[in-house]
Amino acid sequence: MTKKTVFFSLLLLAQVCCIGPSSVPTARLVSGKPEPFVQTNYTKGVPRTALAGEAIVTHEEYLAQRQFPNYFILNRQIVIQTAKHTFAIPHGHVLTFLDTIEINGENLAIYLDAHDNDGSGEMYYVKPDMELANFMYVRSHTGDEKGMEKIQAVSPKSFKFKGRFQIDPASKKRVKAYDLLFVGQDDQGIHATYREHDLADPARVTSTRDLTMPADADPFRYGTLALQIHRCSGRALDYTVIAD
Repeated sequence: MTKKTVFFSLLLLAQVCCIGPSSVPTARLVSGKPEPFVQTNYTKGVPRTALAGEAIVTHEEYLAQRQFPNYFILNRQIVIQTAKHTFAIPHGHVLTFLDTIEINGENLAIYLDAHDNDGSGEMYYVKPDMELANFMYVRSHTGDEKGMEKIQAVSPKSFKFKGRFQIDPASKKRVKAYDLLFVGQDDQGIHATYREHDLADPARVTSTRDLTMPADADPFRYGTLALQIHRCSGRALDYTVIAD
């Protein structure tokens, strides 16, 4: 561990000792690496209804940087059990932000115990809801045992870190934006319009394509998008997005 990190840890400990556990100083936010995010007007697998002129699907992809507390000071002791080890992290210990990582499609923040001065301590993965992920990376002090271990139990069960993750609005960069509008239905089928939007000005449509879905489509597919059509009239479409 560097001299700077050791000094930072000692400074935090001094603050905790002076002000007590009920007055933990506010951690500044640090930014992680750019991450992909998607915003839609639907939840995959959940039925929806679109009226004529309304969007069946809106889809926006962008890159942004999340911000994380650069440290957590534990307001209680927590005990973590894996199949091989039991770890007790004492009340008042400081966990410092290291980096972000994507595991199983989820972006997690990595924190290290600042009190492990030789730098060989465990790596803890924190989810956006401020809970521990159900695994951790164990690095032994002797260097003869290391690797990911599944967490079997955390005590107390209700433990969450104090703080929050947030997206830095200034870092958002739109990389794709489109929608699919419901037009209506006639003897030819269900009509919709696919529209792509300008990345700098989402209100400006850059291209359109008129689509006709068979009324009995099972499912209707366009690109990677797949819709299960339940019922349609000239005024309303009942559907479920099953793939995007």
